[in-house]
Amino acid sequence: MANTTVKIKNKVRGDDIPIIRRYVDLPEGDPVIKARLTVKTNTSTADPGIFQLTINTTEQPSGVIEDGTTPEVLLTFVISKTNSLLMSATITYLYDIQVDTQGGRTYTCEKGTIKLEEQVTQAAG
Repeated sequence: MANTTVKIKNKVRGDDIPIIRRYVDLPEGDPVIKARLTVKTNTSTADPGIFQLTINTTEQPSGVIEDGTTPEVLLTFVISKTNSLLMSATITYLYDIQVDTQGGRTYTCEKGTIKLEEQVTQAAG
């Protein structure tokens, strides 16, 4: 069952933000091969919204499926500083995390909100 009340907060706009998740209730025997983290201002906005990160079992800058063996999977998404700068510190955004399995099934594992704090340092470096 999806957790639909998660609040990501106390993260700073302009930072790289890791989102590490472990889900334990997926159907056994159908490995997760792809996962998406989508951030939008509202649910009716077309994908990709503000941004959408897609990961698989090969490590990449946006993250990796560290263990896709169901029923328990481990995902790491990395919201890059470039993507976090697309978000205003004054707005609460909606997000969800979906996974796709080898058997062709899609599950929404998490839905929630994300609100970033404004950075103090403006220089990159």
